[in-house]
Amino acid sequence: MKNIYYNSAVAKACGKNGIIKAVLLNYIYNYHKLNIRKKPGDPAQISLAEFVYQYNVDEKKGLWQRSFIHKILKDLKKDDLLNIEYKNKAPVYSVPPRITELLTAEDSVTVSFDLEMAIEHGIYLAIVYRYLMYVIDKSPEGQAYNLSVKAMSEINRISPAQIYREIKRLKGKVILRVRSKIKYSTRALSLIRINSGREIHNAL
Repeated sequence: MKNIYYNSAVAKACGKNGIIKAVLLNYIYNYHKLNIRKKPGDPAQISLAEFVYQYNVDEKKGLWQRSFIHKILKDLKKDDLLNIEYKNKAPVYSVPPRITELLTAEDSVTVSFDLEMAIEHGIYLAIVYRYLMYVIDKSPEGQAYNLSVKAMSEINRISPAQIYREIKRLKGKVILRVRSKIKYSTRALSLIRINSGREIHNAL
């Protein structure tokens, strides 16, 4: 399993195609994270092929095509959300201060999803699934009650309508909708898990 990460506030700031933009900016910013001679945020020389490789599980199965990633990088530069310079004709990327501020804020929220699941079943389902499993597993007795789709939307940067569609895909296969344990609950969205993580690939 390979996890992909993005910052919720960055996705919001990026607007259209906010999730992929936030994913790429997160990758660029953290490119040197494991390099003891450099630090996160330092300019990074990254080839387009390397970007593509990060979001592939093999040569034939990838989350985003090369041309789409190239377009998104150009859009980020056009919107002043990414700096691109050239060294020996190779692009060198860096994240501008306002994006760095969002990535490093104390209250920043990082969203993650499983790459293989996103490729097989769609990025929205992968994000919603990961979020719901986290909330359910952290809830008393494994029941997440009174879930707010609005809050889910704000955190994950997915529209409420899309979240409902993904929950519908998961219902009866990975999760069940149940009656809330709160006696006077005014919200109806309460969920429990019915399958373990790896079983989702067979259930869907």
